[in-house]
Amino acid sequence: MIPDIRRIVRDADPELPVSDIRLLADIVDSETAPRRTQIIVLAAFAALSMLLAGIGIHSLLSFGVSQRTGEIGVRMAMGARSGDILRVVFRAGVLLAVVGGVVGLGAAYAAGRMMEALRAE
Repeated sequence: MIPDIRRIVRDADPELPVSDIRLLADIVDSETAPRRTQIIVLAAFAALSMLLAGIGIHSLLSFGVSQRTGEIGVRMAMGARSGDILRVVFRAGVLLAVVGGVVGLGAAYAAGRMMEALRAE
């Protein structure tokens, strides 16, 4: 299509130079490449933070269960079913995740507001 475009422009105005003809998709790609890179890096950091949060919750939960081994043994000796024990441990894990999520969302919101303040200046 480039020769046709050059011919049409030359027919309309022979003095008008035609150079650097590119597809719109190529122009959009070159203009949005920095933002795309930022999004990829941000997504990688988000995935890493989720992994670290999961590892942290697992560590805290396993530490808590190891500290309550005696209590769990007594509960089972008194007739508690494994589902009851699992429910107690699961409830502790969900509580850790919810508290961590609330604190994390609050910190992320505050950090976002601070970053907006920096951009406005």
